[in-house]
Amino acid sequence: MSRDEELVVGTPIGCGATRLVSVLRLTAHQIGPWVSAEAELVGALVVPPVGPGTFVASDAAPPDAPSWSAWLLARPRLLEQLRARLGT
Repeated sequence: MSRDEELVVGTPIGCGATRLVSVLRLTAHQIGPWVSAEAELVGALVVPPVGPGTFVASDAAPPDAPSWSAWLLARPRLLEQLRARLGT
């Protein structure tokens, strides 16, 4: 059985003047000729019209970092994708 996993950034969604950008974990599993895939919401970056954004996670803490801030900082490519989606 093989497994591929990737973190992806969704398209920004407007909620009034606030923008939401989802972060998804996509996982594909292959067993012989069969492939299954799943998407899990890791969290969303909530960006108000004024001030900094806040990452709202679906879990209280990431399994591999002391905080969500540390988790994001350890993934510079993901941060670049978030900034690109927001045009900043």
